[in-house]
Amino acid sequence: MIRIKRLVTEKEKDRENPFERIHRYSVTENNRHFIILYKSSPHGHSLCMEDKKGVLYSDMEKNEVKRQVLSIGIDCGLRCESDETVDGLSPLALRGVVFAEKNHEDREITISEIATVDNKTEAVLSIDGVIVGVFDRQTMEIKQETPTTLTRRD
Repeated sequence: MIRIKRLVTEKEKDRENPFERIHRYSVTENNRHFIILYKSSPHGHSLCMEDKKGVLYSDMEKNEVKRQVLSIGIDCGLRCESDETVDGLSPLALRGVVFAEKNHEDREITISEIATVDNKTEAVLSIDGVIVGVFDRQTMEIKQETPTTLTRRD
């Protein structure tokens, strides 16, 4: 089960761009806790871990989250300093953070993996304990299915 909750919204200080914002999310997955920062500016958005260098991205082929640290190389190109797997954090958790951000959701989001009648695994999204629907992993939207046809997988 994944739990996501927005903590604080703050304007980043000491930057040239006064429009840049940082939204902090508490993410708990498989009894591991992470603070994920969603950085937003007119130039783009990024996800990173609090107190760690680099950006987070999903490796969908391996179903892993990775943290990549880049720097400027001696030939003025980008150099990858590190590209490591973040143990205990799944791409589904990152998608949940993006869903919360996209929908301006301040309430607690829970994503539970369950099995459907045809033995496919679906992710059910709840907000403050109320089931909202089945979470589409690709579009980060709620599918228009009813979760009543689903059974919880233990």
